[in-house]
Amino acid sequence: MSLVKILSCFYLKKSISRFNDKLSTIKNLALQTRKFTNEPKFTYTVSKFNDIHIQSNEVDKFMQKIHSNTDEFEKILKKSLNEWKDEKRTSIWYYLPINLSNLAVILAKYGFKYHHAENNEAVLYKWLPDDRPSKIPLFATHQMGIAGAVYRSDKDQILCIKDRIMVKDFWKLPGGSADLGENIQDTAVREVYEETGIQTKFCSVIAFRQQHNYPRAHGRSDLYVICRLDPISFEIDHCRDEVKACEWIDLDFLCNYSENNITKTVSKLIKYGQVKGFENIDIAPKEMSSPFKGKFYNLFFRQLPE
Repeated sequence: MSLVKILSCFYLKKSISRFNDKLSTIKNLALQTRKFTNEPKFTYTVSKFNDIHIQSNEVDKFMQKIHSNTDEFEKILKKSLNEWKDEKRTSIWYYLPINLSNLAVILAKYGFKYHHAENNEAVLYKWLPDDRPSKIPLFATHQMGIAGAVYRSDKDQILCIKDRIMVKDFWKLPGGSADLGENIQDTAVREVYEETGIQTKFCSVIAFRQQHNYPRAHGRSDLYVICRLDPISFEIDHCRDEVKACEWIDLDFLCNYSENNITKTVSKLIKYGQVKGFENIDIAPKEMSSPFKGKFYNLFFRQLPE
């Protein structure tokens, strides 16, 4: 065999060997990658605030496996927290359904705290940076109640009620708590009707009160918005479960009513509006487009003259 052929065979064998080595390396990497991707780990999203949001996903087989084994859950949680801290994430939010509430003990062990809970889900959080104080706000600082000042101009009277359960027995404006996603004006009309049977039309907001340490607000502060309403019907049919008494009461009497400061002050506002014009006391809503695409809000303000 010639020298050329010998050298050709040698280099061919060497090339094949190198190719086989590379192929083996690629196969090993593929196996490692497959093994890595099949390892259970949290399914999460990252928000624009650089925080992690972990939702319980009943369809996700990895999340199911994590949640079914508390030891596995703790192991993956500990590893993930270290990774997220290295990635400079700001906070972790864990959305925990009530059927997995046993995992809250493990989350608490690693510094998670309750943020809020509703229906069948609790939300826990953990602030990650050690060099900065937590920037996470409270879930809610206020609750909101809405009252209706229903003025009957033909008899110069305001619709008032006495609550069946109340600390003091006094005349007050009908009203109640706003539902989630309900506009102020809609709450006023709804609550007045539910408590008194009187149908009304919303006119404006004329006052609001803020009170901290409100006894029945679960540790939150309380906002109480008073709306001016025009009556559409006049025959009272009040709710016997909540309301002890309901009457149309003379405005002059209420302007001097010392038992309830809000009732007295609102009556004076109505009196002033009736004499000087309600445009001098009204704060009316105007719907405006929100910076958030496809959304709108009501801005309440005193209307400017044309």
